[in-house]
Amino acid sequence: MIPRYKGDYKIPPYNFSFFDTKQKKYITKKTQVHSINVLKSNNDENNTTSFSQQKVESLNKDINYIKNSTIFSEKTNQKINLNIIYILFSLPIILMILLSIILSVRNKNPLNLIDKKHKLAKKIASKRLKKANEFLKAKNYDGFYEEIEKSLWGYFSDKFKVDIINLSKDSINDYFTKYEISKDVKNQFIDLINSCELERYSPASNKSEQVNSLLSEAEKIIINVEAELK
Repeated sequence: MIPRYKGDYKIPPYNFSFFDTKQKKYITKKTQVHSINVLKSNNDENNTTSFSQQKVESLNKDINYIKNSTIFSEKTNQKINLNIIYILFSLPIILMILLSIILSVRNKNPLNLIDKKHKLAKKIASKRLKKANEFLKAKNYDGFYEEIEKSLWGYFSDKFKVDIINLSKDSINDYFTKYEISKDVKNQFIDLINSCELERYSPASNKSEQVNSLLSEAEKIIINVEAELK
């Protein structure tokens, strides 16, 4: 409230009626009469009055700050194009299908299949000959030749599911023939086992000769067998 003239004023009582749910009836509440004594100010009605750190301008009106004119603008009702929604929704699915086709064609490429098979065969050979390589670095030639021979027999046993008691050079011939391994690869495999057996019982002075080439031959023969398996 902003008092504008000096004098004694009364705020009349105000009645408020409501329904009391506990008493199940309407009740009327009445405020008290409030008396206000407005003192004389140095300002008059034509000047501004300071109140709550704000300047309040007197407009000689009971209600202020209501606009009496309004500017309206038309709001366009623009609908989203459904085709755009369909395209955005379908685009990830289409991309996934195209990617699957590209990967499928790439995997079926003979060159990729050969390269993949070669890498896998090299990994198998390296794993089989890991211990033999350790013996070679330690210059333990007896252990090296023995491990090369064990690696070849172990590879053959695991790859063709042959029991240890049935391991023989005849079984190598039978299984290589059954799985259409070429005669050259079969002969190289058997010759390498024979070389290891011979080197194990040869004089100690000769055991350090050509050990590096023997390790390479063992790795190569395992890779060749893997390459010819269908």
